[in-house]
Amino acid sequence: MNFFRNIIFIIFFSFISIFIVTSIIFYLFPINIYLKDSLENYVKDKSNYNLEINDLQFSLTNGILLNDISIANNDDIVFNSDNIILSINYYSLIYKKLNFKNIYVSNANIDLDNFSVNNNSNN
Repeated sequence: MNFFRNIIFIIFFSFISIFIVTSIIFYLFPINIYLKDSLENYVKDKSNYNLEINDLQFSLTNGILLNDISIANNDDIVFNSDNIILSINYYSLIYKKLNFKNIYVSNANIDLDNFSVNNNSNN
């Protein structure tokens, strides 16, 4: 019985230690700035749209919160939203993929007149 109590204590202590170390790392090296720049550059490279994120917050428990977002084509805003919450599926990270469990969008506006559509069909 004492053996199992020690094993449970070691497992519990390990999880608490990992949580504390991860929290310190996120505090000392803010991942928010890196994620914000990476997302904005990714959208620009892949679609030629400009993504502007006013504020990005990341937490292991809640996922990614994007505040005051806009997507523009040249100077015309085609999408804006007050908040987008991305709940991360951490299981998918084992396979080196980023999947989201849930995506919540609040107060979104879409201007379809300014979206450019690429027709790549070979007729």
